[in-house]
Amino acid sequence: MTLPAVAPPAPSISVVCAFFNEATVILDAVKSLNEQTFRNFEVVFIDDASTDGSAEIIKTHADFPYRILRNDCNLGLAASLNRGVAAATGTLIARHDADDVMLPDRLGHQMAFFADADLVLLGGQAQKIDDHGTPFGALAMPCSDRDCRFALNFYPPFVHPAVMYRKADVEAVGGYDAATFPAEDYDLWCRLAGRGRIGNTDHTVLKYRVRSSGSITSDRRQIQLRKHAEVMRRYRFFGAPSPRGTALHIRRIFRLLTLFGGTDRLSLISKIGRMAAPAR
Repeated sequence: MTLPAVAPPAPSISVVCAFFNEATVILDAVKSLNEQTFRNFEVVFIDDASTDGSAEIIKTHADFPYRILRNDCNLGLAASLNRGVAAATGTLIARHDADDVMLPDRLGHQMAFFADADLVLLGGQAQKIDDHGTPFGALAMPCSDRDCRFALNFYPPFVHPAVMYRKADVEAVGGYDAATFPAEDYDLWCRLAGRGRIGNTDHTVLKYRVRSSGSITSDRRQIQLRKHAEVMRRYRFFGAPSPRGTALHIRRIFRLLTLFGGTDRLSLISKIGRMAAPAR
């Protein structure tokens, strides 16, 4: 008698990681996935037409279920992530980048919060590391739904590779919008906020690599700021920040005032005025 084949249970979490030519750092990312204390996960890698053998490093060192989807040509981050989300079999999706390092309890720690059916987006705190993995600072993010919603009026209050969200929610709002790149994450957070609660755990979940080779041209910086301003103008979330979060918001908004120019700065000043005006 032959027993029928039984399909393995679907993973609780699908980690989605897109990469392009990350052979110098991807091993650290893979090792951090190997060391996760929560084990019911898969990884969907999207190879965005790399030419440096990054995928071979994954195949040699990965100790977890994974798939590598290779793009025929370089499609960019937004399109690659949408492909990964579509292929994911987990109900929860954890973002990860090929040059970052998850802390060992990240997946289990964040998944526990999704017992709250109203939660749609959860990030966490991150430690900055250099090319060699040496810590040199932190990326502090607001925690409460109240503070994250206020922040979305001006800036994205999440470290993109530190977030976890429900696949169904991201698909319901249309996924990442490539037209908003490189502010595609900011735009997605604003759309997800319309579906439920958002926030960050106060726990450090990620080592976020700041590359010494990551300096960008003046033209690229202006594109980033322009797209950021476009998203900022498109959405408005009502409510005041918490006393605890106010200092962080002030620092981030002041930083934007120093970076924006022309009509983008005027738009920011106008929005600050509208948010500060008493409700009628």
